[in-house]
Amino acid sequence: GLMGHNDVIVDAVEEAGVTTYSTEQMAGMLLDLCDVETKVAAEREPVQADLTGGLAEANLDLSELATKAREDAAAAPADVVDDEE
Repeated sequence: GLMGHNDVIVDAVEEAGVTTYSTEQMAGMLLDLCDVETKVAAEREPVQADLTGGLAEANLDLSELATKAREDAAAAPADVVDDEE
């Protein structure tokens, strides 16, 4: 998906209390905003929807998390495939 490269940091982000969403979940939340009530509200003023899952309130350095995840992945032993079967 669009944000698939961030999959390596999902566990750390969720441990910090941030909710992450699948592509389908995010699409559903966006589509929920495509209703008559939201359209009417948008005629009066901009509609604000917080779909961050709490990321705005979390004290996270996403760049640091990504770097650590890459380092951990590089240090982990690769799965060995036994070709002698």
